[in-house]
Amino acid sequence: MARTPDVLVVGGGIVGSAIAWRLAKAGAAVTLVDKGPIGREASWAAGGMLTPVHLAEYPPALAGACSASLALYEPLCREIAPLSPVDPEYRVSGLLLLVTDDAGEEAARTLEAWKRERGQPVERLSRDETVALEPKVTPQLRRALRLPDIAQVRNNRMAVALCEAAAKKGAEIRPDTPVTGFLRVPGRLNGVKTSRGDLYAGTTVLGGSGARAAVGLAFAVVFGFVVAVTTVAMIYRVFPRKAPDRRPTIAGALVAAASISVLSAAYVAYLRFAANFEQRYASAALAAVVLLGLWLYAANVALLVGYRVAEKRTARDEGNVE
Repeated sequence: MARTPDVLVVGGGIVGSAIAWRLAKAGAAVTLVDKGPIGREASWAAGGMLTPVHLAEYPPALAGACSASLALYEPLCREIAPLSPVDPEYRVSGLLLLVTDDAGEEAARTLEAWKRERGQPVERLSRDETVALEPKVTPQLRRALRLPDIAQVRNNRMAVALCEAAAKKGAEIRPDTPVTGFLRVPGRLNGVKTSRGDLYAGTTVLGGSGARAAVGLAFAVVFGFVVAVTTVAMIYRVFPRKAPDRRPTIAGALVAAASISVLSAAYVAYLRFAANFEQRYASAALAAVVLLGLWLYAANVALLVGYRVAEKRTARDEGNVE
């Protein structure tokens, strides 16, 4: 009989993997699930630069949290190195912040002052000094700041290394296990439904972008519907051959907005979960053009249908009045 873990982590990116590692290290029984291979979603695409470039513009509490988090990476990589053959490739490579215009000058001065106030290393470089370090910089370069303490990792490798280290501490890692729903008891979640069966746990943690994406998609549909109703109603009132009355306008706008919302959600879901448009159309840019053209065509059809509904209802209401 399969064990019931103390904690179930949904998502095998760098966030979910780090959660699984810390919990397993602390002695908790942990199971992590991901819909595909570990570290192949947002953690696969992100650049891995370990710094918010505009840290000086953050609220103090957030800037402090970011700085504290950055300081944990090097000891974390050393800690998991004996437990995984995968090297996350932590490197202190430094960063050149290029200044090409007046806005860049102001940002560079702010960041330099912020770094110096905190005793963090920062170097001013002239244009010639910058070109000597990196000959291929833009011709518009004025000067640069060099931040020698900035590091980077390979996010996808970091996620894999964390999961392997967690597994060495007893965590169960289940890639290729899509979550299809949640299991609930009154007041809380007690597990998830997956393509391989139900998983129960004392605590369920959503550590992946997929779960957040589903919530975000639902919010986007509702918000988009409200915005679409308002916008379409204004279009029907401002640009009609004969302005429909208010009630028919609302009815037509509802039809059009609902259709556009459903079409938009379908496109997002299809692109996100079913189709590889980049392979089909050879480039992401062309894929975006194709999708935009299809969406605009369908949205215009929906607008015309909604407007026709508004016209018919207006005509019917006028007939009833007569």
